[in-house]
Amino acid sequence: MLPCFTTQFGNPSSATHRWGWEAEALVTIARERLAALVKADPAQVIFTSGATESISMVLQGISRKGPARILYSSIEHKAVLDNVKWLSELGFETVEIGVDGEGLLKLAQLEDELKKGALLTSIIGANNEIGVVQDLTAISSICSKYGSLLHLDLVQALGKIPISFSISGADFVSLSAHKIYGPKGAGALIIKDRSALTPLIRGGGHEGGLRAGTINVPGVVGFGRAAEILKLEFDSVLSHIEMLSQRLLTQLMDGLPGLKLNGSQSTRIPGNLNIQLPGIKSDRLIAKLGSKIALSNSSACLSGDKNASHVLRAIGLSQTEREASLRIGIGRFNTLLEIDRASELILEAYRAQI
Repeated sequence: MLPCFTTQFGNPSSATHRWGWEAEALVTIARERLAALVKADPAQVIFTSGATESISMVLQGISRKGPARILYSSIEHKAVLDNVKWLSELGFETVEIGVDGEGLLKLAQLEDELKKGALLTSIIGANNEIGVVQDLTAISSICSKYGSLLHLDLVQALGKIPISFSISGADFVSLSAHKIYGPKGAGALIIKDRSALTPLIRGGGHEGGLRAGTINVPGVVGFGRAAEILKLEFDSVLSHIEMLSQRLLTQLMDGLPGLKLNGSQSTRIPGNLNIQLPGIKSDRLIAKLGSKIALSNSSACLSGDKNASHVLRAIGLSQTEREASLRIGIGRFNTLLEIDRASELILEAYRAQI
């Protein structure tokens, strides 16, 4: 990214000189790298400021087509939920599809609602709070059967499970760079058919006419490079994160016999642990350890509100259980030493609270 701030500072939309050509070439390389990671055509990649914008492009871009039914799950990210609320206020019929106690979408309910017709179904493929991975093949098959467009939020899935846009059955996929160690403030929307959307931002026709405004070249270049690294190292990264996650969970369960894992035990992304600590309110532990370990009791956009997790409510947890829950993220750069130290600190802090 560094040369994009200094020597390669051109605007990729400037088509009359070499500085613009150089910048355009860098964006093209990044587009190709991200497309290769998710098995899409580079022409299907639209760069955005992040997944929140990508999600808004879909839900608000669809709304320009006129009022219709929109389906979504009860455990969506706030970026979806806030857009759905806005659409509802505009007169759209918005229908929430529930999940079971493991956080898995109720497919029978989805099919029943799709029989009534829906313009769009929006599903979070891997949940940001409890890490549960949905049956994307079944969901896309049902949506296709009843003619609903399908949007998948795969922000948390990227880098944790293999993604193939070309065979996913999705019409739109939202992604974010910082989830794979790229820069914050860069994202992408993968689109099967651009004619399905009306642009939210106009004024220059950038990104195939769907997202006007000068491209964030350093951010896009960083996203592309992160995608390239991940594609090369995917298997080793996944194996490392899986090993660390299992080690931490085992140590915590051995030290706390009453500990529970929220969400599916098996159908989940590595690197996500959402646990219930018996007999304690997790916010106390978080406050005590905040200078040593990055912990939370909900998603980043809701952190600080112990009752905020709609996801934990959706899987049937009581207020007491939600207040006892703790969310831990493990990444590719964490070490065995850090995992062991984190386990030790969490157990010490827990025992001091009860």
